[in-house]
Amino acid sequence: MLSSATLNTIAEQLHTAGWCVIDLALPELTAQRLATHAIALPDAVLHRAGVGRSAQRQTLDTLRRDTIVWLEPNSPSDVSDHLWLGAMAQLQAYLNRHLFLGLKTYEAHYARYTIGAFYGRHVDAFKGQSNRFISTVYYLNADWPIDIDCGGALLLYVGVEPNQDATHIAPVMGRLVVFLSEGTAHEVLPALRTRHSIAGWFRCGAT
Repeated sequence: MLSSATLNTIAEQLHTAGWCVIDLALPELTAQRLATHAIALPDAVLHRAGVGRSAQRQTLDTLRRDTIVWLEPNSPSDVSDHLWLGAMAQLQAYLNRHLFLGLKTYEAHYARYTIGAFYGRHVDAFKGQSNRFISTVYYLNADWPIDIDCGGALLLYVGVEPNQDATHIAPVMGRLVVFLSEGTAHEVLPALRTRHSIAGWFRCGAT
């Protein structure tokens, strides 16, 4: 589970900056269990990630090439799913209590970026469609080198200027990124080695 210090840091930085990066966010054994489960997911259960929702959903090779499988809250495929969803329920309750956000639901999927896979610049929620309110990304890449460029970094564009510099976030094991969904542009650079993560979103309104 998330420590009280981690919860407090996330709440404070969301309030002041709109984003934060927390290393070693979960206990080591929990992180290892999540990573083992993500890596063991067979290709057959993963599917190409799309863009858009419902009838507008489509796969676009020019925008994203990762594969995903959703975590199912009511029928988790592994006890690891319980561990992650439990931590996010804890975060949801804390943010609602301390920031009065009114977060109602959380959804998440495992994501696998094989060599060459990427996700172009995008935002998770647009103005006027802000049911996705807070985005989370948790990395499951053991032994990810920090002194060698292996691609797969998250670029987070924070600020109001259209050409603002991006914050470069490497997908190292146990790192949690949390940011406001509406208007926060971000992208995933092409991976040079297989990269695993859990991406998720807290919603304030209907799904």
